Amino acid sequence: MNAFKMLAAGLATAVTMGGAAQAATYNATEYMDVVKGACTASNQTQCTSNGRDKLDNLIDSRKDTFYSLGLGGEVTLGFGTSFSAGTASVYEITFSRPTLKDRHYEAVELYALDADKNEVGYSKVITNLDGSASFKIDGAFTYLKLKDVTSTYDWGVKSSSFDGFDVGMVSIAAVPVPAAGGLLLAGLGGLAALRRRKKNA
Repeated sequence: MNAFKMLAAGLATAVTMGGAAQAATYNATEYMDVVKGACTASNQTQCTSNGRDKLDNLIDSRKDTFYSLGLGGEVTLGFGTSFSAGTASVYEITFSRPTLKDRHYEAVELYALDADKNEVGYSKVITNLDGSASFKIDGAFTYLKLKDVTSTYDWGVKSSSFDGFDVGMVSIAAVPVPAAGGLLLAGLGGLAALRRRKKNA
């Protein structure tokens, strides 16, 4: 095997191993573009109970605190880096899962956004029926936008929720772009240098 082929094989191995080594879970670290939705509770103290009106609950990396989006509310979350792809996990707080009797159904639509906060062609609706959901995002993204769709989702019956989806924690499991991209660029630079050296020899 000549030196060029050996370097190419080594590069492929390094990219694979480097990507695996750098894979990690990134919890939300910042919130922006907040649109507080409606709270229709007859007792307005319910709109702030359990700290549900505290935005910092979105970025405290805890599953036992939450922020209520409010009916029709939305927020965009950042994770301190950009991703080439990843698996997003969303945890929702409902103290008891909804039943047909209480109809306390809540839903949120998620959008993957690029660094300029443009949608990158990916969206998914999740509900509070399961409490948490994970889903794969194929393609580069930087932010996740969450928009409450409790009132417009087709439940078949009217939801009894008064303040929309309760966001407990949002995280991304992925290799960030700087880690994967830097390793790839370094390897490609090495290949180019080896080619030039062979031509000059």
